[in-house]
Amino acid sequence: MRHEFSIRPFLLIILHIFIATSLISISKYTFTKIDINPFLFLFYRNAASFVILLPLIIPVFTASFKIHRYHISFLRSGSGILAITIWTYAYSNLALSTATMLTFITPVITLLLASRILKERLSKTRIVVICISFIGVFIAIKPQFEGEWFYYLLVFISCLFWSIGNISRKMASNINNVKNWICYFSIWSVVLTFFFALPFIKLPDLNLLPFILVAGILTAFANIMSFNAYKASDVGVIQSFDFLRLIFASLVDVFVFHHTLTFSLYIGSFLIISSCVFIIYSENRKIKKLNKSFLS
Repeated sequence: MRHEFSIRPFLLIILHIFIATSLISISKYTFTKIDINPFLFLFYRNAASFVILLPLIIPVFTASFKIHRYHISFLRSGSGILAITIWTYAYSNLALSTATMLTFITPVITLLLASRILKERLSKTRIVVICISFIGVFIAIKPQFEGEWFYYLLVFISCLFWSIGNISRKMASNINNVKNWICYFSIWSVVLTFFFALPFIKLPDLNLLPFILVAGILTAFANIMSFNAYKASDVGVIQSFDFLRLIFASLVDVFVFHHTLTFSLYIGSFLIISSCVFIIYSENRKIKKLNKSFLS
């Protein structure tokens, strides 16, 4: 069977990371300027996304609720919500730069889990790319490891849940189409975030509504992009691009929050971009080798 190389999954995951970074920036702005509880805003944005996708959700749900594999969609949604909740609590007690850098352990854990659970090949190329990208993040952020070990442990636990979410997303993409997955992911996200937001529940202020609407739209698009990216390629390949979050977040800091770019950030970004380009080159080369052996 002849294999075809496609740039599509790489473009999809880059677009997903860009949208997700924009979503985080909007959330950060609402936390600091409008003073809303993070768990409550998370619930509002998921609820807005659910309403936006309702014309898609209703026919899918009514047609498949008896045969849907709820355990996988619950695992994906539950692990993601737990990861965000634990990380939010942890970084409130740590330097944000340190907590952010530690979240980039997620691609490492995901790569290891993918090799064990999904039986993906743990190639030297993928290991080297992730290690170089992690070094790039470390150089760019220069974290200060201060604080109680308990909060570092919480960040690690949140990364573990994120990794489980990535694996279950890949599993879901193998057995579901995008409409089915988005339908049940949206339902679980609203239900689970509601319980975390319940102690702080109140009607949103009018000046908050535009942010909720935009966040809901971005949430829907980010989920669609990530599902299609994971469906089209191995988890180990897709996770190599997760380090681009640092670059996109830095650009937002410069143009929105008027921060200054540092030389170390340039060096770190260069390493991350070089790693992403190399993984694309490596995957293309692998496809060519497979086709050559097929023809021979």
